[in-house]
Amino acid sequence: MPSQKLKGIIFDMDGTLVDSERIYTEGYRRAFLEKGIPIDLAEIEGWSGQNSEDTLVLIDAYTNDRSLSAEIRLMRIDYFNQALAAGKVSLNEHAKELLSFCKEKGLKVGLATSTSKMWALDILSSFDLVDAFDFTVFGDEAKAFKPDPDIYHLALQRGKFSATEVFVVEDSKSGILAALGAGLSVIHLTDERMEQPYSHPGVFKQIHRLKEVEHIILEHL
Repeated sequence: MPSQKLKGIIFDMDGTLVDSERIYTEGYRRAFLEKGIPIDLAEIEGWSGQNSEDTLVLIDAYTNDRSLSAEIRLMRIDYFNQALAAGKVSLNEHAKELLSFCKEKGLKVGLATSTSKMWALDILSSFDLVDAFDFTVFGDEAKAFKPDPDIYHLALQRGKFSATEVFVVEDSKSGILAALGAGLSVIHLTDERMEQPYSHPGVFKQIHRLKEVEHIILEHL
């Protein structure tokens, strides 16, 4: 946990602030079904937080065909874009309220996502959140994707923090490993809807709702 006064909070986007992972999972499920390729839902859920290149490698294990893997990924992207345009993608409960709470308490609020800047801004714009952050790091701005810690090293630089002055809120295995690799204290938002929820003994707190982050913040101001 922070050994100095808490100065900021860094949030992941997909699955943490935006309830997008279930849409991604459903998109992949439908794509594999359409292509007649059997796959367990828990396997797809395990891809949460992975970047596009790493995900393609995982898909290759089922297709043995990179062009088919790329087609499946595009089908998932199309499914998500249609869901976003139709208003079927939502914020996680209490996301906006938590961001406002952090600002009210004088904390800097950052975003660190593996999603590319253009795509992430489209998603954030849909929820009027583009201006909700004091600093951002997008996947195409980092040298390496999560679980590499580079994204969080960049976030610390842009927020002008030491690792002992902030909390990170993450939901995925790759995100948690990235934050821990940067020496950060992680609040793990779990998703009980997943068939095999991820757990890591190194996280500072494990929560089920974003509202719980407020109580953690109050304990460390």
